[in-house]
Amino acid sequence: MKPQIQMQQCGFCLDQGTVDQLFTLRGILERVWEYTQLVYMYFVDLEKGVLRYSLRNSVERVVRVQDPVSVPTIQSSVTNPVEFNDTVTFTCTASGSDVSYRWFNGSSEFSDTQRIHLSADNRTLTISGVLRSDDGPFYCYVYNHVSNGTSKPFNLDVKYGPDLPTNKPVYAAGSSVIFQCSAQSSPTAQYQWFLNGTSLNKRDQELEIRNIQVDQAGNYTCWAFNDVTLRYAAVHTMIDVRGSQGIGVCAGSVGYNARTNPRQDTNLL
Repeated sequence: MKPQIQMQQCGFCLDQGTVDQLFTLRGILERVWEYTQLVYMYFVDLEKGVLRYSLRNSVERVVRVQDPVSVPTIQSSVTNPVEFNDTVTFTCTASGSDVSYRWFNGSSEFSDTQRIHLSADNRTLTISGVLRSDDGPFYCYVYNHVSNGTSKPFNLDVKYGPDLPTNKPVYAAGSSVIFQCSAQSSPTAQYQWFLNGTSLNKRDQELEIRNIQVDQAGNYTCWAFNDVTLRYAAVHTMIDVRGSQGIGVCAGSVGYNARTNPRQDTNLL
């Protein structure tokens, strides 16, 4: 464009006069005709995000203006999923034009597997039969041709257990016996002790018997119960008490149960 034809801008606003703008356009066109130059006219619709431009003596063309993506957020379909029982769906939400999505567990990107499914547009991530190891942190990464963004880390609080308890008798000097019982569980498991099927009314992880007698020999059972998953597990230990002074111990079988609801005859918490 020659110096005689400079770039000029004029705007048309709602409820405002347009006389000055029309004179400006007339002046531009007159100089174009005088110097036989092409003129480009652009019209931007800020509400629709559409740029329209026309070249004199040519057809009008339309170019779409993309909006940048916003910072994405993650929502989970289940608040407190239970291991093995629940299927969890995560949804990534972000505004912007032509948004694309990618999912990450820590630094590893998700892909479709037997348990994990991504929707066609990658906006949702579904994990079937959630495991305690599916705790995250999860990230949603969004992008388009203008910008990109990453969500805050999302951690999943998976409820699990109790696992098979471990029962380790610890013998004190003389005729005292100490049993200790523990099980991995979230939330923390509750415990109860039984001797030959009869409750000992002990609800701690440790059971101490002082001055043990011969009639106290038999099958000691530790029950662990999770009041959220409604599962329980048990471990059994056989002991044999001989004479009034010494203690003899026999290792017995270990039993394990994992049920949806506890048995009624256990008087478990």
